[in-house]
Amino acid sequence: MSARGRAIGWGLAAVLFVLGVVWARAWTSARAELEAGQAAQAAGDHRAAIERLQFALRWYTP
Repeated sequence: MSARGRAIGWGLAAVLFVLGVVWARAWTSARAELEAGQAAQAAGDHRAAIERLQFALRWYTP
């Protein structure tokens, strides 16, 4: 493999790594907001539940 091919491979690997980290951050944040919203809903605090569920929706749909 040429030096150019290795550079392209490393660049692609770096981009995929960064995208994976961003995806993991969004998924874990959305999951935490969803759980907080469900807990607020179960406790009867509908205003907080709506707010938390909206945050979860924003994380899922950038």
